[in-house]
Amino acid sequence: MHQNENYLIDDHCYWVKTGNFEGSLNDLLDSPKNLWGTGFSSYQGTNDRIFEEMCSNYNESLYFIRPKSLKIIVRIEGKEFSNTKRKVRAKFEYNGITYIFPVTDPVVERKYLSKENSCFTLPIEKIYLCVSVGLPYKGYCYKFLASIIEII
Repeated sequence: MHQNENYLIDDHCYWVKTGNFEGSLNDLLDSPKNLWGTGFSSYQGTNDRIFEEMCSNYNESLYFIRPKSLKIIVRIEGKEFSNTKRKVRAKFEYNGITYIFPVTDPVVERKYLSKENSCFTLPIEKIYLCVSVGLPYKGYCYKFLASIIEII
């Protein structure tokens, strides 16, 4: 697996917009039973990692999904270890399973880090999530929320 959807882009070429997507985002949704397995959680997350050896059981490292619920959590996570850095995580439900993933979408991070530490409930009627699982790190592959797409 290990992010086989990634492509190396030739930086000597320029992209040209050729049109607009005219379909429904619902037609693009993935429908995995779960997000790369369950039962393995980090200190601050829920179902947010898998053992490195298990990564080869999956062919995809990206999923485009619709959650059943979504909360953005902003808090200091390492206070007990003298680390005062604030983090943004997403708590969401997908197929009856609760997940808490770190948020890596820079726009979402900026937006919520500018607010007080709290838990923000988002209306999910027009919310889509792009979730991913990263490269191995210290025996695990960690899952994260790569992007929140809100249709206005």
